[in-house]
Amino acid sequence: MNLIPQAQLDKEFNEARDLVAKARALRKINEKRREMSNIQRELSQMADADKESADLLLRKFATPVGQEEPSLFQKSKKRINFGIDTPAPEPPLKPWMVRSGWSREFSKRANRHYYFNKNDGQTLWNPPSFKN
Repeated sequence: MNLIPQAQLDKEFNEARDLVAKARALRKINEKRREMSNIQRELSQMADADKESADLLLRKFATPVGQEEPSLFQKSKKRINFGIDTPAPEPPLKPWMVRSGWSREFSKRANRHYYFNKNDGQTLWNPPSFKN
């Protein structure tokens, strides 16, 4: 009967132990990868659900451009405009602007207001300053 030397047994035992440790580490890495994949899938589904919810709210409540907004006191089934499609209201002209001949006009081509001075024909996109 041939006996295997103790040194060889120890070496093979250590190699087997290292292989088992590496296999356990790989198993943990694969489990973490699966967890991350599941988390990414859940986040993607949540993002899709949030986008669908936002789209649903916009379709349900936003007023299309050109339609009038309902009065707060009016009982109707009209949709509410959250200001998404409409520009901010322009402030009223200051008295000095009116005295100087300025008026606010609307450009259909640019789809925005501009300022026109009827005294000298000057036009501006932004409100005139007191110097003008």
